[in-house]
Amino acid sequence: MDRDLLLIATALDEPSEDSREALAELLARDVDGALARRHRVSSALALRVSRSSDRGAVSGPKAYRIWRQRMRAVSAQQMHLEAAMAELGEVLGQVPWIPIKGMDLCSRVYDPPEERPTSDLDVLVASADFDRARDRLRSAGWKPLNAGPRSERYVRQEGYAWQARNAAGALLELHYRLWGLVGPEVADALVAAAEPDPSLPGAGRRLRLDHAYLVAAVHLWLDPPPRAACAFRDLERIGRRGPTELGKRIVAEADRFDLQLPVLWAAEVTYRLWAEPTNGAVVDGLQGRLRPVERWWWKRVDDPSAVSLSKLVLARHLSRRRARHGLGRNIWRRLWAHPGIVEQATHGRWPWIGRRIWYQCSIFGWERPAAWLSAWMKRRVSSGDRISPEQEP
Repeated sequence: MDRDLLLIATALDEPSEDSREALAELLARDVDGALARRHRVSSALALRVSRSSDRGAVSGPKAYRIWRQRMRAVSAQQMHLEAAMAELGEVLGQVPWIPIKGMDLCSRVYDPPEERPTSDLDVLVASADFDRARDRLRSAGWKPLNAGPRSERYVRQEGYAWQARNAAGALLELHYRLWGLVGPEVADALVAAAEPDPSLPGAGRRLRLDHAYLVAAVHLWLDPPPRAACAFRDLERIGRRGPTELGKRIVAEADRFDLQLPVLWAAEVTYRLWAEPTNGAVVDGLQGRLRPVERWWWKRVDDPSAVSLSKLVLARHLSRRRARHGLGRNIWRRLWAHPGIVEQATHGRWPWIGRRIWYQCSIFGWERPAAWLSAWMKRRVSSGDRISPEQEP
């Protein structure tokens, strides 16, 4: 397993001689704060130092000052997003909505909340309420990040969320589906099982804790390895905050939604890092629920934290697990991205054919052609010599 991941996990574990030594090593190594920032644990490490019995001996290094600065930035960002969440709840009125991921977990399983950084507000609504919720937000001044026709088709056909900012600059992802890795029925099932929360404005609800675990466990595979310690710490925190039977409930729901392998691997990494009992129960419970291909793959992976999303997707498809995107669609989209993705990733003033060619060069790693095309397109745009974007069906 990645040594930095192990070192951070040890430093954030229950106080012991090992954790103090790991914290001291991080203070000596992370002089520019880059390691903690990459793993999204600057706030957590700063709090661990501040709570240390020998704080005077460890709080001097530059790393600690950088971590504290980052913690203050996280606190300010959370207040910014909390204001946006209050605005969103008022705008949506009686439309049920659910905060997910960072802005949900920071207040439920972290103490204090700023120990868990988050950069945006992720909200889940029922698929039947998506258009109504989006229309209300637009009318209230939330501006979409991508308003082009191809981006709209992508949200409808293959995407899962609408992105927008309010007047204060807060970033929102309004989900009405979850990622292509999971079955099409999962999002609405989670919304139906969510519980009202009086602390949230409007018709705000909270995911059940076992469902919040599933969302976190599946989402962490979307980031390429090496994966951030924060993603696995979410699962550790949920496990410690939940009731004793939480592990059994997670196993049952992972089985219900055909999420056995991604949840098993996520729980296995978390248990190796912190030996937290709920995650251990998930590992024990899901081992016997794998299908032959999944079991073959699981036994041959020494470091699950380094598994690529493509391998996980392939193992699930070969095991005939439910997913919103089929194997053929996944393969095709790795070769030829949806026009909406190209539209979002490229300059709006470039002609369409140039945007498509540049994007294809970039995903295949053809850096020189992509750089040459980018420079040429910029010259054409700056000189006013360009054609109108072509429409792609």
